[in-house]
Parts: sequence; C-alpha cells; structure tokens
Amino acid sequence: GENPVNVSETGLGYESGLRIIDVRPGSPAALRGALPGDILVGLHIWQANKPADVNYVLNHDDLYGELNPLKFTFIRGNKAYFFNLNLEPR
Repeated sequence: GENPVNVSETGLGYESGLRIIDVRPGSPAALRGALPGDILVGLHIWQANKPADVNYVLNHDDLYGELNPLKFTFIRGNKAYFFNLNLEPR
C-alpha cells in the first residue's frame, strides 16, 4: 500500500511500514512465505516507511552487486520475519 502503517506498538523497533496488498502465487516472495496483509518494514539495511524508500533501494546502483541477495523484513502480527531474495537484472 501507499500509506504508511504505524507498527510502533509491536515493540519490534520499527515505526512504520507498507502493507503488502497482493503476493503473486508461485512468486519468489510467496515461496518464502510473504502474505497479503504483511507489513514491509525493511529492505537490506534501510527502513521501508514509504514507497520512496522502496524505490530508493530498487533503483540503487549496487542492487545486483553487494545488495544481492536483498533482505526483506516484514511484520505479521507482533513478530518480525526475514527472507532473502536473489535478484536478477531484467
């Protein structure tokens, strides 16, 4: 989603994140357990508080170098989950 979701009440050290609206069945994210409704709070070392944060990471010069695999951090309920995705240039 485009509007930040407040997650500070989870006590996990994150202020806000972006709600995942849809996860394509069979996609790498789905195969690693991402679900609609999860809240994306981080990509690699950066917080994902707003869409511009995600765009910054996905357009980073080193996306396919040192940032690969890219670590995703998301919250479901009151727990933080992590997974890494190997990225391939399009």
